[in-house]
Amino acid sequence: MAASPATARVSSRIELLRKEIPGMSDREAVMFLITLPPGTAAPVHKHPGIGVGYVLEGVYESQYEGEPLKRFSAGEAIYDLAQTPHLVARNGSRTEPLRFVMTFIVKRGEPTILPL
Repeated sequence: MAASPATARVSSRIELLRKEIPGMSDREAVMFLITLPPGTAAPVHKHPGIGVGYVLEGVYESQYEGEPLKRFSAGEAIYDLAQTPHLVARNGSRTEPLRFVMTFIVKRGEPTILPL
């Protein structure tokens, strides 16, 4: 799936879904479509809950404190750790955009990303 010229140049984090988890009224699943232009990285942060995702296009590089750098290509699944500093979250390409979907499980109303 090719990115449009606009998504190739602009970072975005679009909320696609926010839904209470049945049987766990204090928890919700929040899904995002995230786009990072070539060479772009998120600042160091952490997540209050786990995240699961899927790379649609490009190469995603991720590293959590105490873990090695990991690379995920289009068609691969991602797992984000909770309460652990996320040291590297970036587009691994200097020429191609990165697009991926992430779903976080958090307490209802809680943010899905916290700056460090």
